[in-house]
Amino acid sequence: MIFNSKVGRRLVQTALAVLLGWGGSTWSQAPVLEDPNSPKNVAAYSQNFLQGYEYEAKGDFAAAHALYTKAREIRDDSPALLIRRAYCGAKIGQTRDVAMDLKRAFELQPKTMTDYSTMAWFYATSPFDAYRDGARAVTLGKKVMTTEPSADAYDILAAGYAEMGNFSQARDLLMKGIKSYPVSPRIPEMKDRLLLYGERKKFREVWLDEEKTPQKKGWF
Repeated sequence: MIFNSKVGRRLVQTALAVLLGWGGSTWSQAPVLEDPNSPKNVAAYSQNFLQGYEYEAKGDFAAAHALYTKAREIRDDSPALLIRRAYCGAKIGQTRDVAMDLKRAFELQPKTMTDYSTMAWFYATSPFDAYRDGARAVTLGKKVMTTEPSADAYDILAAGYAEMGNFSQARDLLMKGIKSYPVSPRIPEMKDRLLLYGERKKFREVWLDEEKTPQKKGWF
């Protein structure tokens, strides 16, 4: 998954605070309530998004997907929410809407650091060829690094450089991140990727079993 630390939770909370002032566009597959900014809907959206994130972090993808779906029914203008829902949907085999969630997510512009982080990581590590873009990952990752420096930010930006084939820069960033944030729960994964980049290999996030990859199913 993209985030597994307190930093990730804080980014989600910050994103939700920013979202309270936005309007949302509608999507026929996800009917949005007429007034997503009413106090009741704002509270419900925030609760569903945050609880979904927490369940995803625990590996309960079915519960996370259900909560993300409830949040999406209130508003569908968060790329981060749509990508997280797509990821959990793939994990539990509900693949029908994965491509649609991703298509909608990348029609939107990132507005919060959670959006920037989620999109950057996806561009860098996506198992789907149609969506990988190292240059975009680096651009978005730099925004995260300058705004919310953390172990997560170093890892995300490093993955973008690795996708571009700049493994030396990727390793340098990981080593700086590990040194700067030695107690982050993300460090073990960063150390694994440090070895991977040392072998000039790119990191790919696993969404599905090999035999169920979207490329073979013709999703994109």
